[in-house]
Amino acid sequence: MRQKACRTKQGKRRTLTNEQIIKQAIAEDVGAGDVTTLAIVPADKRTTAKIFAKENLVLAGLDIARDVFYQFDNNIIWQSNHKDGEHL
Repeated sequence: MRQKACRTKQGKRRTLTNEQIIKQAIAEDVGAGDVTTLAIVPADKRTTAKIFAKENLVLAGLDIARDVFYQFDNNIIWQSNHKDGEHL
């Protein structure tokens, strides 16, 4: 698992794993969830998703993207047609 060094509010250096970074980002951005979605979408509803690029790029971060989705549901089926490092 990859780790990233960062500094705490007190200026102390500490190392975070990708999982810790993802959980912290979700807690900050999502919090208790989207009120509208929670009100109108059944909890057992399943769907599919596709991620598209708007511009040419070198693909990077698929493992992080997958891990973000797994934080919400570890039963997802992750499929990618591309690999990190590909020019798209």
